[in-house]
Amino acid sequence: SSKTRTLENYESVKEKMPSYLIGSISHKLSIIPLTIEFDHSYLINGSHAYSVLSSIYKVDSNLFIKAGTSTNRFDQTINSSFGQNIFSDLGIGLVYKIEDIIVDINSYSYGTGGLVFAIGISVYY
Repeated sequence: SSKTRTLENYESVKEKMPSYLIGSISHKLSIIPLTIEFDHSYLINGSHAYSVLSSIYKVDSNLFIKAGTSTNRFDQTINSSFGQNIFSDLGIGLVYKIEDIIVDINSYSYGTGGLVFAIGISVYY
């Protein structure tokens, strides 16, 4: 028989999940293999709203470049140089598909707040 020991118990915590109303518009350009998407999110029972503009460029059938930004960038800019503020709230990444495996390499800039790199691997079966 095995014994289980609980280190932390969070059962009694009642956390209210936020509710959002989200609208999206997507358009695939016919001239180049680029898809552009615009999303707008509104927090119900709150006053927070934000918009996201993103794109995916299809290099070939297995390689994609993606990029995006949002209106959160206005909360991340400070009184610093234009060069530092231009990269606030900017994400860019590469996606490579190998049959049922997707390798996703991304970066996200908080402007003067720092930079995040992430690698993801997804397997579809």
